Amino acid sequence: MAGINNQPGAYDPFLEKKEGETDEAFAKRKEDKMQKIKNRTIVALQKMRQLGKITEDEFNKAKEKVNNGLDFKKGQTGNNTQRYSHIVDGAINEVIDRIAAEKDIKKEAAEIILYNGGYKIYTTQNTSYQGKLEEEMKKDKYVLKSRKNEGKTAQAAAVITDHKTGEIVAAVGGLGDQTTMTRGDWNRVTRTKRQNGSSMKPLTVVSAGLETGKLTAGSVYNDAPIQNMGYKNYTGSYKGYMTVREAIRVSQNLPMIRALREVGVDKAYEFGKKLGLPLVESDKNEAALALRRTYRRYNS
Repeated sequence: MAGINNQPGAYDPFLEKKEGETDEAFAKRKEDKMQKIKNRTIVALQKMRQLGKITEDEFNKAKEKVNNGLDFKKGQTGNNTQRYSHIVDGAINEVIDRIAAEKDIKKEAAEIILYNGGYKIYTTQNTSYQGKLEEEMKKDKYVLKSRKNEGKTAQAAAVITDHKTGEIVAAVGGLGDQTTMTRGDWNRVTRTKRQNGSSMKPLTVVSAGLETGKLTAGSVYNDAPIQNMGYKNYTGSYKGYMTVREAIRVSQNLPMIRALREVGVDKAYEFGKKLGLPLVESDKNEAALALRRTYRRYNS
């Protein structure tokens, strides 16, 4: 393997016939590829002998074996056909990302390490809830024709969390029979970005304000239009002065904008980062921090 790192595809022994390629041309291409693999293998053996990793006798025996013909058997990893829930799929992808980042390697290499390294991954999935959610998501009543894209149907994803712990106990990343889905299928829970919603308000505005002493649950702000800014409430109506507690309960936007201005955009942004929110520099604004206009995945 050390001999193929700079160009692994050039030494792939499992060729497939190209469209329009004759049998003779395909056979010649396979023969040339096998000779290339043999030459490269011998170079690697010579280097091992030079470094003292193998003896002269071991080198000669290995070289003879190479010249007699290499017999490659395509392995079956099973990692792309085994059935996983979308929670497990997301957890596996997250671990692969971590391994790749920690070892500064490509994700493909990190995946091999994961599947062969004896790792154990623990999730918060509740098997009962997961099964019930999967049963619900495969019902035909949710398969609706797209209003914008002719010939396509609408899709959906669902997540159930334990509100006391924040743990994700069930998740399904698409409509249909989940038993036919395998790892690598599109998982809308982990791969599709969506607005965080009004959950941003207590996380970035209120929490930062409580931490810095800028506000309390009883602090009062005016729920009224802000001139020249275009901010609106979802209902289009305004309720006047209200406490932070009430503003969160009814999810009014304008009081949160005024609270954010008192807390400070920089403070709210920094606090969100400390909470683990994957905020980026472009999120450092009122709309992103107080009005849910930032896009992230569930595992953020």
